[in-house]
Amino acid sequence: MEASKVSKYFKKNKESANAQCLKCPKTIACKGSNTSGLVRHLAHVHKINITKCRTQEESESEASTSSGVSAPTKSRPGYESMQQQKLNFKTPPIQSLGEILARLAAKDGFTINGITKSEFIRDSLSA
Repeated sequence: MEASKVSKYFKKNKESANAQCLKCPKTIACKGSNTSGLVRHLAHVHKINITKCRTQEESESEASTSSGVSAPTKSRPGYESMQQQKLNFKTPPIQSLGEILARLAAKDGFTINGITKSEFIRDSLSA
């Protein structure tokens, strides 16, 4: 924990190893550089969570120092490509020979003459 984040809310007294809260009259013990009690006080009493959220000043200073070009955020590398697709276990409806020939002609641009002359298509349809 950075001392600067906590020092915005407390005035530290080095002789008595205490810190005075600037938001209320509470004095909290803090030996050395231990700030966990101060952070806990801010979270429980004042509902200020400095461990998870960034302060507005930090966001503004970061925005002013950036070049104006935003880099892509990387929350989890390759997350988009790792998303599992839903599997479709439904079998497609059985099509008649006429429907298959009509689809070959309409969607794929085959001529009826080309379909009837193609050895591969004739063998595939007769199988």
